[in-house]
Amino acid sequence: MHARFLGAMYLSAFALLLGGFLKRRWSEIAVVPVMTAIWSGGIFVVSMLHTELFNFAKPQTWAWFVAYAIYPVIAIRLVRVHRAQFRLESASGSLPAWVRSYLVVQGIVLTVLADVLLLKPDIMVENWPWPITVSLAQLYSAPFLSFGIGSLVLSRMWTWSQIRVGITTISVFAAGVLIASWLHRSLFSMAEFADLLWFGYFSLATALTTFLSWRALRRE
Repeated sequence: MHARFLGAMYLSAFALLLGGFLKRRWSEIAVVPVMTAIWSGGIFVVSMLHTELFNFAKPQTWAWFVAYAIYPVIAIRLVRVHRAQFRLESASGSLPAWVRSYLVVQGIVLTVLADVLLLKPDIMVENWPWPITVSLAQLYSAPFLSFGIGSLVLSRMWTWSQIRVGITTISVFAAGVLIASWLHRSLFSMAEFADLLWFGYFSLATALTTFLSWRALRRE
Protein backbone atom coordinates (compact mmCIF):
# COMPACT_ATOMS: atom_id res chain seq x y z
CA MET A 1 0.00 0.00 0.00
CA HIS A 2 2.84 2.40 0.87
CA ALA A 3 4.58 1.67 -2.42
CA ARG A 4 1.41 2.08 -4.49
CA PHE A 5 0.42 5.24 -2.61
CA LEU A 6 3.83 6.74 -3.33
CA GLY A 7 3.54 5.43 -6.88
CA ALA A 8 0.33 7.46 -7.31
CA MET A 9 2.17 10.51 -6.01
CA TYR A 10 5.10 10.17 -8.39
CA LEU A 11 2.86 9.28 -11.33
CA SER A 12 1.00 12.54 -10.74
CA ALA A 13 4.35 14.35 -10.53
CA PHE A 14 5.21 12.88 -13.92
CA ALA A 15 1.89 14.16 -15.29
CA LEU A 16 2.63 17.62 -13.86
CA LEU A 17 6.10 17.85 -15.39
CA LEU A 18 5.07 16.30 -18.69
CA GLY A 19 2.25 18.83 -18.96
CA GLY A 20 4.71 21.62 -18.24
CA PHE A 21 7.08 20.28 -20.88
CA LEU A 22 4.42 20.12 -23.60
CA LYS A 23 2.90 23.60 -23.18
CA ARG A 24 4.28 26.71 -24.84
CA ARG A 25 2.72 29.55 -22.84
CA TRP A 26 3.79 30.43 -19.31
CA SER A 27 0.22 31.14 -18.22
CA GLU A 28 -0.64 27.48 -18.91
CA ILE A 29 2.10 26.14 -16.63
CA ALA A 30 2.40 28.83 -13.96
CA VAL A 31 1.22 26.34 -11.32
CA VAL A 32 3.92 23.78 -12.23
CA PRO A 33 6.94 25.41 -10.53
CA VAL A 34 4.79 26.41 -7.54
CA MET A 35 3.73 22.80 -6.92
CA THR A 36 7.25 21.55 -7.67
CA ALA A 37 8.84 23.94 -5.17
CA ILE A 38 6.43 22.98 -2.38
CA TRP A 39 6.61 19.24 -3.10
CA SER A 40 10.40 18.92 -3.44
CA GLY A 41 11.12 21.48 -0.71
CA GLY A 42 8.80 19.66 1.65
CA ILE A 43 10.47 16.32 1.00
CA PHE A 44 13.87 17.93 1.64
CA VAL A 45 12.71 19.32 4.99
CA VAL A 46 11.19 15.99 6.07
CA SER A 47 14.34 14.15 4.99
CA MET A 48 16.45 16.48 7.13
CA LEU A 49 14.18 15.72 10.09
CA HIS A 50 14.81 11.98 9.66
CA THR A 51 18.44 11.68 8.56
CA GLU A 52 18.77 8.62 10.80
CA LEU A 53 16.73 6.66 8.25
CA PHE A 54 19.28 7.22 5.46
CA ASN A 55 22.46 5.34 4.66
CA PHE A 56 24.92 8.05 3.63
CA ALA A 57 27.35 5.43 2.38
CA LYS A 58 25.09 4.95 -0.64
CA PRO A 59 25.35 7.35 -3.61
CA GLN A 60 21.57 7.31 -4.12
CA THR A 61 21.16 8.91 -0.68
CA TRP A 62 23.34 11.84 -1.72
CA ALA A 63 21.50 12.05 -5.05
CA TRP A 64 18.23 12.22 -3.11
CA PHE A 65 19.35 15.11 -0.89
CA VAL A 66 21.06 17.06 -3.68
CA ALA A 67 18.05 16.71 -6.01
CA TYR A 68 15.48 17.77 -3.41
CA ALA A 69 17.66 20.71 -2.36
CA ILE A 70 18.12 21.98 -5.93
CA TYR A 71 14.61 21.47 -7.36
CA PRO A 72 12.82 24.00 -5.10
CA VAL A 73 15.50 26.63 -5.73
CA ILE A 74 15.11 26.29 -9.51
CA ALA A 75 11.31 26.32 -9.23
CA ILE A 76 11.22 29.45 -7.07
CA ARG A 77 13.53 31.25 -9.49
CA LEU A 78 11.25 30.31 -12.41
CA VAL A 79 8.25 31.78 -10.59
CA ARG A 80 10.10 35.04 -9.89
CA VAL A 81 11.48 35.38 -13.42
CA HIS A 82 8.17 34.72 -15.18
CA ARG A 83 5.77 36.45 -12.80
CA ALA A 84 5.40 39.52 -15.03
CA GLN A 85 4.97 37.33 -18.12
CA PHE A 86 2.02 35.54 -16.48
CA ARG A 87 0.26 38.88 -15.93
CA LEU A 88 0.78 39.84 -19.56
CA GLU A 89 -0.58 36.54 -20.90
CA SER A 90 -3.56 36.34 -18.53
CA ALA A 91 -6.96 37.76 -19.30
CA SER A 92 -10.55 37.42 -18.12
CA GLY A 93 -11.90 34.04 -19.16
CA SER A 94 -14.74 31.56 -18.91
CA LEU A 95 -13.84 29.47 -15.89
CA PRO A 96 -17.14 28.87 -13.99
CA ALA A 97 -17.48 30.17 -10.44
CA TRP A 98 -18.32 26.69 -9.10
CA VAL A 99 -14.98 25.37 -10.37
CA ARG A 100 -13.14 28.09 -8.45
CA SER A 101 -15.20 27.32 -5.34
CA TYR A 102 -14.42 23.60 -5.55
CA LEU A 103 -10.70 24.33 -5.94
CA VAL A 104 -10.74 26.66 -2.93
CA VAL A 105 -12.43 24.04 -0.72
CA GLN A 106 -10.09 21.31 -1.94
CA GLY A 107 -7.10 23.57 -1.40
CA ILE A 108 -8.08 24.36 2.17
CA VAL A 109 -8.81 20.72 3.05
CA LEU A 110 -5.54 19.38 1.62
CA THR A 111 -3.46 22.21 3.08
CA VAL A 112 -4.87 21.64 6.57
CA LEU A 113 -4.32 17.89 6.20
CA ALA A 114 -0.71 18.49 5.13
CA ASP A 115 -0.05 20.83 8.07
CA VAL A 116 -1.37 18.30 10.58
CA LEU A 117 0.65 15.50 8.96
CA LEU A 118 3.82 17.58 9.27
CA LEU A 119 3.32 19.26 12.63
CA LYS A 120 1.21 16.69 14.51
CA PRO A 121 2.25 13.36 12.97
CA ASP A 122 1.41 11.39 16.12
CA ILE A 123 -2.24 12.35 15.77
CA MET A 124 -2.29 11.28 12.12
CA VAL A 125 -0.49 7.99 12.84
CA GLU A 126 -3.24 7.18 15.32
CA ASN A 127 -6.09 8.12 12.98
CA TRP A 128 -4.74 7.27 9.51
CA PRO A 129 -6.85 4.71 7.61
CA TRP A 130 -3.95 2.22 7.46
CA PRO A 131 -0.82 1.73 9.61
CA ILE A 132 1.90 4.36 9.03
CA THR A 133 4.90 5.70 10.94
CA VAL A 134 5.71 9.27 12.00
CA SER A 135 8.27 9.62 9.22
CA LEU A 136 5.78 8.43 6.59
CA ALA A 137 3.12 10.79 7.91
CA GLN A 138 5.50 13.71 7.51
CA LEU A 139 6.64 12.49 4.09
CA TYR A 140 3.01 12.37 2.92
CA SER A 141 2.60 16.00 3.98
CA ALA A 142 4.78 17.28 1.10
CA PRO A 143 2.62 16.18 -1.86
CA PHE A 144 -0.61 16.92 0.00
CA LEU A 145 0.62 20.47 0.67
CA SER A 146 1.65 20.75 -2.99
CA PHE A 147 -1.83 19.69 -4.15
CA GLY A 148 -3.46 21.96 -1.58
CA ILE A 149 -1.54 25.12 -2.45
CA GLY A 150 -1.74 24.14 -6.12
CA SER A 151 -5.54 23.99 -5.87
CA LEU A 152 -5.62 27.45 -4.29
CA VAL A 153 -3.40 28.81 -7.06
CA LEU A 154 -5.64 27.21 -9.71
CA SER A 155 -8.69 28.80 -8.10
CA ARG A 156 -7.20 32.20 -9.01
CA MET A 157 -6.88 31.35 -12.70
CA TRP A 158 -9.21 32.73 -15.39
CA THR A 159 -9.36 30.17 -18.19
CA TRP A 160 -9.59 26.42 -18.76
CA SER A 161 -6.17 26.41 -20.43
CA GLN A 162 -4.60 27.81 -17.26
CA ILE A 163 -5.91 25.03 -15.01
CA ARG A 164 -5.47 22.17 -17.51
CA VAL A 165 -2.08 20.87 -16.37
CA GLY A 166 -2.74 21.31 -12.65
CA ILE A 167 -6.20 19.75 -12.57
CA THR A 168 -5.04 16.80 -14.69
CA THR A 169 -2.20 16.23 -12.22
CA ILE A 170 -4.60 16.17 -9.27
CA SER A 171 -6.91 13.84 -11.20
CA VAL A 172 -4.07 11.36 -11.79
CA PHE A 173 -3.20 11.44 -8.09
CA ALA A 174 -6.78 11.01 -6.88
CA ALA A 175 -7.47 8.13 -9.29
CA GLY A 176 -4.16 6.46 -8.44
CA VAL A 177 -4.83 6.62 -4.70
CA LEU A 178 -8.37 5.31 -5.16
CA ILE A 179 -7.12 2.35 -7.24
CA ALA A 180 -4.34 1.58 -4.74
CA SER A 181 -6.78 1.75 -1.84
CA TRP A 182 -9.21 -0.59 -3.60
CA LEU A 183 -6.44 -3.09 -4.36
CA HIS A 184 -5.59 -3.09 -0.64
CA ARG A 185 -9.13 -2.78 0.68
CA SER A 186 -8.43 -5.58 3.18
CA LEU A 187 -6.46 -2.96 5.17
CA PHE A 188 -9.64 -0.92 5.65
CA SER A 189 -12.38 -1.97 8.05
CA MET A 190 -14.98 0.33 6.42
CA ALA A 191 -16.47 0.58 9.90
CA GLU A 192 -14.43 3.60 10.98
CA PHE A 193 -15.07 7.20 10.03
CA ALA A 194 -11.52 7.67 8.71
CA ASP A 195 -11.97 4.79 6.24
CA LEU A 196 -15.31 6.08 4.96
CA LEU A 197 -13.93 9.61 4.69
CA TRP A 198 -10.89 8.36 2.78
CA PHE A 199 -12.86 6.44 0.15
CA GLY A 200 -15.58 9.08 0.02
CA TYR A 201 -13.18 11.96 -0.58
CA PHE A 202 -11.02 10.22 -3.17
CA SER A 203 -14.09 8.91 -5.02
CA LEU A 204 -15.52 12.44 -5.18
CA ALA A 205 -12.15 14.00 -6.05
CA THR A 206 -11.52 11.45 -8.80
CA ALA A 207 -14.93 12.03 -10.36
CA LEU A 208 -14.79 15.83 -10.21
CA THR A 209 -11.16 16.32 -11.25
CA THR A 210 -11.54 13.80 -14.10
CA PHE A 211 -14.59 15.71 -15.33
CA LEU A 212 -12.74 19.04 -15.04
CA SER A 213 -9.70 17.58 -16.82
CA TRP A 214 -11.95 16.41 -19.65
CA ARG A 215 -13.56 19.85 -19.90
CA ALA A 216 -10.15 21.55 -19.88
CA LEU A 217 -8.72 19.19 -22.51
CA ARG A 218 -11.74 19.76 -24.76
CA ARG A 219 -10.82 23.44 -24.80
CA GLU A 220 -7.34 22.63 -26.20
